[in-house]
Amino acid sequence: CEFCDIRVLKDNNRPHNKPINLIVEELDHLCRTGVSQVLMACDNFIGEPRWAEELMDAILEWREKTGFNPGMYTWLTINIYKFPKLMKKMRRAGFEMLFIGIESFNASALRETAKVQNIMPEVHEVVRQIQSYGFIVVAGLIFGFDSDDEDCFDRTLNGLKDAALLSGDPSLLTALPGTPLYRRMKLS
Repeated sequence: CEFCDIRVLKDNNRPHNKPINLIVEELDHLCRTGVSQVLMACDNFIGEPRWAEELMDAILEWREKTGFNPGMYTWLTINIYKFPKLMKKMRRAGFEMLFIGIESFNASALRETAKVQNIMPEVHEVVRQIQSYGFIVVAGLIFGFDSDDEDCFDRTLNGLKDAALLSGDPSLLTALPGTPLYRRMKLS
């Protein structure tokens, strides 16, 4: 995305996934200390789908062995809908909530910021498909795109309703230093 600073960080073109055995060890430690909810902090949990699926297999094996059942939450892209097998495993592994950067229900805003994976005719149907696996989806929403007009708030409310989203995480578009958006804004 044009506004995301992750894409401009050094060495961002390779996965930075923790080793699977380390994640399972950390989950085990947390659960043994009484933790029952875990946030898997990751910019895009499915950035490397094979790794995500291997992690789910390891967590499922660990859960069966230990009986621990923490609820989990992570961030990922809307592309999760392309991986039904992974979604099933994630639910079985304890993932309950997913943060997905919907950003806008306006295709023009998505195009202008290169959020191309979200440009689809029926984003609300894709969100409902993800929800059908039992996930609570929290939508990341951004206001302040060049193409936003006075109808952007109504469009967003209608999009939330059509997608049956219970929650949204709204923010204002920010041109973070180093991002393509920042460079474009400096030229204006």
